[in-house]
Amino acid sequence: TVPTGTSSDAVLVAPAFSLSTTTESRVQNVAIDGYSINSSGGTIASYAISPAAPAGLTFDTSTGLLSGTPATAKSATSYTITATNASGTANATFTLTVTLAIPGTPSQPTGVRGNGQVTVSVAAGTGGTPATYTVSASPQVGGVTKTCTVTVPATSCIVTGLTNGIAYTFTVTATNAAGTSAASAASAAVTPVLTCAVGGACIVGNTGPGGGIVFYVHATGTFACGATLASTCKYLEAAPANWLTGTIGDPLRAWASGSPVKNTLLASGAVRTGIGSGFQNSLDIFRQGNVAATSAAVEARAYQGNGKTDWYLPSKDELNQMCKWQRGVALAPEATVCALGTLNLGAGAAGFVSSRYMSSSENSATIACDQDFGMGTQYCVSKEHSRFVRPVRAFG
Repeated sequence: TVPTGTSSDAVLVAPAFSLSTTTESRVQNVAIDGYSINSSGGTIASYAISPAAPAGLTFDTSTGLLSGTPATAKSATSYTITATNASGTANATFTLTVTLAIPGTPSQPTGVRGNGQVTVSVAAGTGGTPATYTVSASPQVGGVTKTCTVTVPATSCIVTGLTNGIAYTFTVTATNAAGTSAASAASAAVTPVLTCAVGGACIVGNTGPGGGIVFYVHATGTFACGATLASTCKYLEAAPANWLTGTIGDPLRAWASGSPVKNTLLASGAVRTGIGSGFQNSLDIFRQGNVAATSAAVEARAYQGNGKTDWYLPSKDELNQMCKWQRGVALAPEATVCALGTLNLGAGAAGFVSSRYMSSSENSATIACDQDFGMGTQYCVSKEHSRFVRPVRAFG
């Protein structure tokens, strides 16, 4: 006879487990061995770890195993592994130490030439995380190896004191508290040169000494320039977009608005339109007196980009060259009409708009010259009318 009042229900046993090892020490960026788990209690439903697994390691909540490659050095840290089921929990501890590794050999660097200097870009190799990189130039300069040091994460540094016209290669070592890496492979040869901005030769599209964009290079030599056309120049640069503080893009301004509007022909009737004549035109407009500070020539003259004080409102021919540049025909002969080019407005053309720009050249006592950058056509307009303004300067 089976006794009454008995039960065949099984009671779940609480977790109990141990780790195959409780400590491990590894070098940064080397995979850990981890541990195995020996369960001696009830079936475990899930695992947890506290604190969270360090960077580069993964904790599996189903198996309770810790695996991966530690990405950063870390002093001895105790991690609590907790096993859980419906009847309770059990804990075990695992202590992991990650020591700093010597950095691996950096990647081959690259260099960008400048005036007596090269900007060298560096990148880490495998191994420990670098604290600094040291870039070394070859050959030596005057018996001294030129170097520069960059701290992580900044990614490039400038090696100065180099000789223009000499080809240099560059190697990189990486250093941290554990030591210094082997030297990288040498970069491709880089030859420092004078840049357009500091007295070197310029081509269209270069950044000029005034921080603007070179839009005109004289084809055969130089042209007369300066306040009295007594100097010689080879290049014209246009001020960058948003050159006028407080405006977005080029401002709209009248030729020489004042009270009353000035109608006197410049320089006793001289009509200057040529390349290089805009500076003298702009000065003559200002010298009339009682010319509004917001008039085209005065505001162009007031611009002092990169500390240069010789910016001015371009002449009719200079404006045409600027128009041709933004339409893709800047290297064509001076007589070429801007309208023959292909429209190239917007950020790629220094932010010009498809509209009419003012020149400093007169057509008569009451009429000034302007140019439509959308159509390329030049017009005559009353000096009271507002047009877009972009300062230029001549140099070289």
